[in-house]
Amino acid sequence: MASRRIYGYRIFSCKRTRRIKSWLAKQAEAAHSSEDLVRCCVEERRRRQIFLPGISTIERLCADALVAAKRRVESRIAARLDSLLNENTEGHTSWSV
Repeated sequence: MASRRIYGYRIFSCKRTRRIKSWLAKQAEAAHSSEDLVRCCVEERRRRQIFLPGISTIERLCADALVAAKRRVESRIAARLDSLLNENTEGHTSWSV
């Protein structure tokens, strides 16, 4: 491809997919919306000079990252809430109803 040779762009490969998934995992928790995450993903691929796959592929990667991020956040909240509700103060367990 001429654009690869001229501009130094790289093909979207499995190795690069893993890197982008890792990057998306970090970005997903801070994203304001799925649209925001897709935009960030596209911008990052352009910055890294990687050809963009089809929009459905980008949307799927972002959706998976958002679902995983939501689960991580919910797990952290549940763990903190559980420790708070079962807090032991002066030999008494606090119970919240």
